[in-house]
Amino acid sequence: MYAEIGKPTANIGKMLNYNEQKVKAGTAALLHAGNFLQEKEHLSFYDKMKRFTDLNELNTRTNKNAVHIILNFHPTDKLNDDLMKTIGTDYMNRIGMGNQPYLLYRHSDTALPHIHIVTNLINETGRRIPTHNIGRDKSDPARKNIEAEYGLARAADHPEEQQRFLPVLNLGNVIYGKSETKRRISNVLANVVDIYKYSSLPELNAILQLSNVYADPCKDNSRVFRNKGLYYRALDVNGKKAGVPIKASSIYLKPTLGYLENKFLENACLKKPEDEMRIKALIDWHFHQHAGGSLSDLFRSLEKQGISSVRRINEDGRLYGVTFVDHIKKTVYNGSSLGKGYSAAALSKKANEPQHTIQANQHQETSLLPTKPVQIDSPGLQKAQLSDDNILALSTVSGKVIEQLTGPENSFQGPELNKKKKRRKRPSID
Repeated sequence: MYAEIGKPTANIGKMLNYNEQKVKAGTAALLHAGNFLQEKEHLSFYDKMKRFTDLNELNTRTNKNAVHIILNFHPTDKLNDDLMKTIGTDYMNRIGMGNQPYLLYRHSDTALPHIHIVTNLINETGRRIPTHNIGRDKSDPARKNIEAEYGLARAADHPEEQQRFLPVLNLGNVIYGKSETKRRISNVLANVVDIYKYSSLPELNAILQLSNVYADPCKDNSRVFRNKGLYYRALDVNGKKAGVPIKASSIYLKPTLGYLENKFLENACLKKPEDEMRIKALIDWHFHQHAGGSLSDLFRSLEKQGISSVRRINEDGRLYGVTFVDHIKKTVYNGSSLGKGYSAAALSKKANEPQHTIQANQHQETSLLPTKPVQIDSPGLQKAQLSDDNILALSTVSGKVIEQLTGPENSFQGPELNKKKKRRKRPSID
């Protein structure tokens, strides 16, 4: 079992609406309504919302008063609804939130069994429940005890499947004409937008196109672009835009361009130097072990460590860019932003491989939009063979220097500030 506790938020309505929409779409079911005044069958959306807001109003000084928890289980775990309800209730008691009102939903939109728990952080006395280090101090011990008591697969036994068991790769591709496009795109966005740390639209698209999804700002002179609009589109087998575009504002998460621009700024601050160093160290160590090895070998080696490589190849078959998506650290970096030694040209030189020899079936782009979808060599990432600390140490031994973080190649530029109008002076009265 792997437990993920989201960051406290002020918008419990958004969390509630997300799960209720899943129920309405038939991809989720409400298993339990803990500490509500009515049985779950008799609760309307507004009954649920009011129960949370009544408690939150007891403490108006606290802004971030709600939290979203996800409990992920291994595919080998045999779980029915009753057992999931029992485990969810047990977990809430063990982390000290058993007396709070909470809603427990089972989701069936991915191959991995998991439950979502929506709750608030203001108790009946008006005090905020502390969440600092709750993962280390309460959630981890609770998880380990529950795994032992209910005979669940341990997260420690599946290190490559931590972080929600790499949901992006497990969601599968959005296939236009063979899946309900809007619902599948929404599922992909739900597992990416608020989870991965990307700091530009190209970085976000690098993650999305792993599942054949593309965030389309449209052409520079279009009305959509001028109004800062955004569409989400499915990509066909050739990486071309397919089907009717879906407005960002029509998706329940509301991942509009305005929302994403705030995420770009927030995520740029959340990216840690050690996340960048992990990717660079893995690349350095690969070339230390396999001097002159091919780029395809490098990309397969990175995949075993939980990193997808999204390659950009022009119409002449020349590799001109690569973006690394780290599913373990949930970060995205353009190769050139890691330093000159990690650009497409530098990697090709290290591999002693001309840039135009990249296989045609690997990811290609002419601009932001891929002309062919990225190819994942294996459906599941293999178990990491080296710890981050060992990799960093070995990288130092190999004589590689970890370069300092440079600005991203496609950094987000915020909107211009409105110029203040000059104040009209009133005529003086003599």
